Amino acid sequence: SSSPNADHDRATLWATIYYCLRCGDACAALITLQNAPSNIAIPQPFHTVFTQLANYQTSHDAKSLFFTPSPSSSNNNTHQPPASLAAIISPQTRIALVELYHTVKTRSRSTTDHNTATNEDNDTETMFQLASLALLSLAEPLTSSSSNSPSSPAANVIQTIEDYIFASLWMAYHQTPSNFPSTNTSCEEHVAQLGQLLQHWGPSYFEGTDDSSNSVPSS
Repeated sequence: SSSPNADHDRATLWATIYYCLRCGDACAALITLQNAPSNIAIPQPFHTVFTQLANYQTSHDAKSLFFTPSPSSSNNNTHQPPASLAAIISPQTRIALVELYHTVKTRSRSTTDHNTATNEDNDTETMFQLASLALLSLAEPLTSSSSNSPSSPAANVIQTIEDYIFASLWMAYHQTPSNFPSTNTSCEEHVAQLGQLLQHWGPSYFEGTDDSSNSVPSS
């Protein structure tokens, strides 16, 4: 078994990677991976995808993947819509990310089913690694009922209404019919559904004043 310090290092690493992604800073995520302790094994798809994302961010002189300066702007105060993941990440990389997502998810389910002893750091590592993979691969929404199950800890990163809106908008923007033929709901329709969902559940659900606030509403 690994040492408590190693477990903590891995938990910290994957939490940092997730929040770099949450901020849209692929360059920071790549630097985090490159500076990871040598005793932490980083799956190759992470290096590949963040290299592709960081190259895009750098080539567009963007501080964040979410805010790409408009080419026609001389002062960088105007922005163009961010590129979709499908336009930045190669198909081969996305396939590798989807496969890795399901591998990590199956491993976490196996650990739960066999009641293997875990600690808080191991749980944190799995949660943030799976959440990062869910966002990058678009294999499964963080807000879906299937993700929000005891055997899939990725959805546990959603603790606030801001977390929920971010995860919902991420999927709405990146998983569209033009990028995924199997998807027939447009970004605009996803956003409208999100608004209806938030209106239906109300602020008390997300702000912790409702007894049911510990579960994620399914769309």
